[in-house]
Amino acid sequence: MPEVGAIITVTKIREVYQLAGSDLAPLSYTEKPNLYGGPYQMTLYYLADVKALAARIPGAPAATASGSSRFAAPTGDRIVRTQAMKTYNLKDVQMDRLKPVIEEPNPRGGTRPVRFYNVCDMMTLATAQQALG
Repeated sequence: MPEVGAIITVTKIREVYQLAGSDLAPLSYTEKPNLYGGPYQMTLYYLADVKALAARIPGAPAATASGSSRFAAPTGDRIVRTQAMKTYNLKDVQMDRLKPVIEEPNPRGGTRPVRFYNVCDMMTLATAQQALG
């Protein structure tokens, strides 16, 4: 029997909980006609399931304290964001959950700074993602 309760759209899940479509794979969902007349069905998840999932994922808004520093405390070795994504098979939305240790100007003149992260944070996030599915 499906759970009864509040529902939330995928768009709202991405905005509020910063969860990607791949994060949502283990959750049950329902589809309804698009209220805006679009050609695709609306995919709706149960809010309680989404909150529970976000609490289990390191760095997701539900699992972090609000009002804390914009940088993480340095712990051990560091890794550049792009290298971490390649090494640990992570996506942008997953990386956005973690705070960098430091940001430096891009040496190649790009508009985005180079972000360095704790290797131990990357390993924890990658392990959690694998455990979820």
